[in-house]
Amino acid sequence: MTAAHRKSWTAVDVITTSQSREAIEYGLMEADALGTETTSAGDDCLNVRGYFETAPDIDSVRGALIQSLRIHGRFTSSTLNLKTSEIVDRDWLAEWKKSWQPVKVGRFIITPPWLVSEPGADRGPHAGSPRGVVDATGSYAQVESDDPVATAPGSDTLVIRINPGMAFGTGTHETTRLCLKAIEKYFQGESFLDVGTGTGILAIVAAKMFSEARIEACDIDAEAIRIAKDNAQLNDV
Repeated sequence: MTAAHRKSWTAVDVITTSQSREAIEYGLMEADALGTETTSAGDDCLNVRGYFETAPDIDSVRGALIQSLRIHGRFTSSTLNLKTSEIVDRDWLAEWKKSWQPVKVGRFIITPPWLVSEPGADRGPHAGSPRGVVDATGSYAQVESDDPVATAPGSDTLVIRINPGMAFGTGTHETTRLCLKAIEKYFQGESFLDVGTGTGILAIVAAKMFSEARIEACDIDAEAIRIAKDNAQLNDV
């Protein structure tokens, strides 16, 4: 049975700190995990979960984790507790859609296309607020507003709709966020080249800011190019 038709997987959970997250993720992948997922575990701790096609040998997984922690300079003598569980198959796309909330970076709101988000739209008690978006059911969703540029009086909010598919770039990763802030601060409408465009998010933002600018984007991944083109159409650029 292929992974695409499998009804369950084995999950291995590891509680760790944010400083050791990368080492734990790497160790799980070295132990042949299909992928990893990280969630908050409270008290500044994270739960890193590795998904395995079959139940792994726990001692082997622990060994891979210890080796990775040593490589990353994060190994301590404290006990490395692992917890295993069976994960029943479910509608992963629906679960992912429920978990992805709009993100605000500077004057930009990055939102999935299945959420209706127009700045200044009638939101009842939230009318005119740039701090959230409204989904298709009319529910108000909070977005990040810690950037002073985003809440400055008279600032123009730009809504960017991004459907990532299998491409990189949703506005949640720090590298994307830094690039968005740099575009907002430094781009003055000159020519713009986005190499490794992924979802097309950076090129789309530049085009939304200056529609007359010469914008070019490229990627070596054919699927990313298709997704970027779809997102460009989605944003009318």
